[in-house]
Amino acid sequence: MALGTLFGGPIGDRSAAKRVIWASILGVAPFSMMLPFVDLMWTGILTFIIGLILSSAFSAIVVFAQELMPGKVARCRFVLRFAFGIGASAPPFWGASPIGTV
Repeated sequence: MALGTLFGGPIGDRSAAKRVIWASILGVAPFSMMLPFVDLMWTGILTFIIGLILSSAFSAIVVFAQELMPGKVARCRFVLRFAFGIGASAPPFWGASPIGTV
C-alpha cells in the first residue's frame, strides 16, 4: 500500500488526478479477472499487483477532493476518515472476519 501511494503521488502530479484514479480502477480489471484461474502462488503475486495499482490512486483522490472543495480541508479530512471508519467497521456485519468465523 505504501509503495502504491508513494508512486501514485508523483504520477498524479505530472498528469491529471482524474487519469490516475481511472487508471487505478480500470488497471486492476485484467488482474482481478485472472484470479479465479490461477494457483496459490500466482494469487499472491496478483494480489500484490492489484493492491499496488489500487493504492496508487489514494494520494490522487485526496488531492482531487481538496481541489473540489478549496478552503475546506478539514471537511475533506473528516469525510476521508469517516469513509475509512465505515469501511473498517462494516466487515463484521457482513460476516467477513480477518480472524475467521466469529
